[in-house]
Amino acid sequence: MPERGFILVQDDRIQILFGATGRVAEAKRSEALKACGDTLHSDACRTVMRRLLALEPHTPDGPWHNLLRESLGPVEYRTLVAALETQAHTGVAEPSAPYELTKMKQGRLFD
Repeated sequence: MPERGFILVQDDRIQILFGATGRVAEAKRSEALKACGDTLHSDACRTVMRRLLALEPHTPDGPWHNLLRESLGPVEYRTLVAALETQAHTGVAEPSAPYELTKMKQGRLFD
């Protein structure tokens, strides 16, 4: 990819590894998580883990939850789950209406 002039930024790596790890068979998930940790720095790997947990938002006994609970330990696992829950509560329930320039009054910047 670098030979062709395509540069992967960290967000691209996170997205690629999340997509690949999310599709791995359950028996190989532990190996996939280790490979993810070897490829990404710790913050990016945590992002992938949070996204994997988000695949099973209402099943705390799901396969990803069990694997991460075992591999991370209870304290780090709870930290990931808490970050996921906080992220879910800070989201917007409905998308905001787009701005329509035709309805906006022309004139001063601040009225």
